[in-house]
Amino acid sequence: MVPLEAGAHPGLENGFTILTLPEPYGDKGYVEGIEGAIYLEEQEHVRRCTLRFGILTSTALGVSASLEVIKAVLHDYQ
Repeated sequence: MVPLEAGAHPGLENGFTILTLPEPYGDKGYVEGIEGAIYLEEQEHVRRCTLRFGILTSTALGVSASLEVIKAVLHDYQ
């Protein structure tokens, strides 16, 4: 969970998945967009997805903090 206070981050653009496959296939990327989805096979494009994932994981709350936010939101709806 990325807090609102983090501001703009790569996860706002679109959903993506990094597929880690054994050789000889190599890693691939899957990017969802408003017009459909594409598979990324060029290593530079996959590297960019990996960098985006790193930014998201470093920006995201930890498990405990995420649970606290979820509990607070649930409490507000009860």
